[in-house]
Amino acid sequence: MIYFCCDQFRRSAVQGSTLNGIDFLEVMDHDAPTDDERQRLLTLHFVNQLTGPALTKDNFTIKGGERVRNISVINTKPGTEPNTLV
Repeated sequence: MIYFCCDQFRRSAVQGSTLNGIDFLEVMDHDAPTDDERQRLLTLHFVNQLTGPALTKDNFTIKGGERVRNISVINTKPGTEPNTLV
């Protein structure tokens, strides 16, 4: 599943600037490396390349959830592209 921000103006305003933001979120399901990671492995795609200090689990909070609550970020690592974080 891929969830996009539906505001193209926001993406255009951030693209190529010194600011950055999440472009879209990909929830790994059938493509997850293991069955245990299905729908638990998220890939954040940012508008611009990730530069500067590394983002850690302390930079993120997951809120909401109807069936599953108290979700926490366990770890972060660079993705396969320079604008992604897993």
